Amino acid sequence: MAYQLGLLGAFVLLLPSWYAINQGFINHINLLEFLSLWFVWLLFRYEPTHDLKYFLWSTFVFGLGFNAHPIFLVLIVGYFWVFVRTKRLPDWK
Repeated sequence: MAYQLGLLGAFVLLLPSWYAINQGFINHINLLEFLSLWFVWLLFRYEPTHDLKYFLWSTFVFGLGFNAHPIFLVLIVGYFWVFVRTKRLPDWK
């Protein structure tokens, strides 16, 4: 009986803890990295092309990121950067 309990205890030690299992799930904090990279990529695509679809997708991703965590509001600086660059530099197309 003690041998079986020892094997069971060793097996339980091999399993990840609840904290490790919880961090594996997709939740709002885990999405921030993906959404912030996607947002910056969309802004970099919008800035040279001025295609409206990239701007609209960036606003959608910004809304998702802000709903995931309010710290996403820091990335609104990207909009100011794009608007300042596009108003001060001529469009050479």
